[in-house]
Amino acid sequence: MNSMKQNQTGVGISLHEVTVRVTTSRGALTLLDDISLSVAPGEFVCILGSSGSGKSTLVKSIIGQVPATSGSILLDGTPASSDGTRIGYVPQQDLVHDSLTVARALHFAARLRLPESTTDAEIEASIREIEEALAISHRHDTVLSKLSGGEVKRVSLAAELLARPRLLVVDEATSSLDPATDARIMRLLVDYGRRHGTTILCVTHHLENADLADQLVILAKGHIVWQGKIDQALAHFGVARLSEVFLLLEDTPVEDWVRRYKSRSISAEQTQPPSNDLPSRYQGFWFQFRLLFARHWEVLLADRRTVAFLLAVPVIMILLTFASFGGQDFSKPYIVTRVLASDERDLLGQVWGNVQLALGPTDFNSTGDSSIDNLSVAAQLRIFLDAFPLIRDSISQPAFQSMMQQSLAQKIPVLPLEVIAFPYPTFQLVYTTLFGIVLLGFLIGITEIAKERAIIGREIAAGIRPSAYVASKFVVVALVLLVQIVCGFIPLKEFFSTAAFWHLSEPVADYQQPLAIQALIFWLASCAAAGAALAVSAVARRREQALFALPVLILPQLLLGGIVVKLQGGLLTILAQIFVPAYWAYRGAIVENPAWPQDLVQFGSINHSPWIPVLALAAQIVATGFLTWILLRRSLKLPPAGSAASSKIP
Repeated sequence: MNSMKQNQTGVGISLHEVTVRVTTSRGALTLLDDISLSVAPGEFVCILGSSGSGKSTLVKSIIGQVPATSGSILLDGTPASSDGTRIGYVPQQDLVHDSLTVARALHFAARLRLPESTTDAEIEASIREIEEALAISHRHDTVLSKLSGGEVKRVSLAAELLARPRLLVVDEATSSLDPATDARIMRLLVDYGRRHGTTILCVTHHLENADLADQLVILAKGHIVWQGKIDQALAHFGVARLSEVFLLLEDTPVEDWVRRYKSRSISAEQTQPPSNDLPSRYQGFWFQFRLLFARHWEVLLADRRTVAFLLAVPVIMILLTFASFGGQDFSKPYIVTRVLASDERDLLGQVWGNVQLALGPTDFNSTGDSSIDNLSVAAQLRIFLDAFPLIRDSISQPAFQSMMQQSLAQKIPVLPLEVIAFPYPTFQLVYTTLFGIVLLGFLIGITEIAKERAIIGREIAAGIRPSAYVASKFVVVALVLLVQIVCGFIPLKEFFSTAAFWHLSEPVADYQQPLAIQALIFWLASCAAAGAALAVSAVARRREQALFALPVLILPQLLLGGIVVKLQGGLLTILAQIFVPAYWAYRGAIVENPAWPQDLVQFGSINHSPWIPVLALAAQIVATGFLTWILLRRSLKLPPAGSAASSKIP
């Protein structure tokens, strides 16, 4: 790759009176205070300081991740921004997928950072060259999870160096390594920077390797107290060893050292050479989408435990559901009733009046009463009821009394109309299966973005489109859910369809949509659930935070799906229609039957066509995808969509 092998000039850096303030619960906090410094192109600079001195804030301000409250930051004479096409950034956390081999991890890193026109041969040559430079060529085909900490760190460096950045920022990336490994990596960085003319800023706690730097920048409490060579620093602070500088900074007010530093004559301006950027690295949406999709899928398949878990869950669901409903009588008869007609109500009223008299305290043995003839029926009923005390006690209950009064008022149906198979067991099976599939969607999506937040944050800063990343995640999750439904839901349906073979009752087919339509609806419902989970995952800082949201996502599916809480209009129904995929999936999976008793139809009227729920679920998927994209951008503090600053990262 000729363009990649050309020598290039590093980025010149100039900061003038830069201040960074943030607002906290305790008020305004100054992280950097009146910082001015200059770094010549191609210099190797070590940034030192105790914890909380502002080292990471300084380098993040330089690369555009933390905006300055005041002052100016110039890279090659132009304002710094979050456009990372000429900047490499290696934080303390490793930004590679440990289930991939070194070769595949670097291949995806190169493809996502280099121009679309770069050939596979050029990428392979570049990977081999970087591996040789960082002494990891012997690990080319090794899975990252099997490497040592120092080797993984070199792979992280290689991923950034593949794009030939003109500025490389190493933010405490070697702090967790042993001194020997740290020394090797520092020497590799120095050698690489001098051979390629790359400007390198290295934030480190290890003082033993500071003598490798062209100059040091020492910070204390957000102030620069020194910039220059190490021997000059020792003379300036009047110490024999660099470690003694930090003791002085603790024992002496920082303001005194700031004044001593500013009193020195330091040139804050350096002549910046003409820009020598690499060719444009613009990549289209579909190019990035295909690469990210391929990487997501490869990372997933490389993790055998995850694959085994994803395949085992639907099998477990089959066994549990079949065990729970295997003994259910789906064909149990149910008498459908209707309200009384007027003449029937009059007749029942006369009968019920005599029953009431029979149950009352009237003495039927008395004589001389002109109404004795009217009481003869009640008297006979009393004799019957006295002979069957259980019947007498039952119809004497207030609940029975209330039922008869409402039936006479034509408010409830009591007259037998026809006998049907009791629908509720079939409803329960459909809903249980649906709930399990929706739960799969939540479980798959809830950590998908949170678990690689640091990786995608860096890649978006380097030019990856959030829209391509979110779209690729949705497609991968949707395919995983499709496989799980094929492995879980369809076999479950087949088990119950052959219930006669197992000498078991079979769910009523007339109460459900055909298998293909049910599978489609349930798949869309699981994708909508996964979309909601991805939106939560986009704002979670860690996997644990995302998992805490699971109950909030799952509980509405259980309560507002249509079988637990009666939904027949009102606010709850509106909320269910907007936020609950199980609501539409349940409606779409059930076939309308006019004979169903209304007290068993919890979700109101049923759509005659299953395509209304299909469209509703598709709309939920689109909405959650858009929401995930917005939340990811905000979580990463990207410029608002549509602004000039965001034109390269839609």
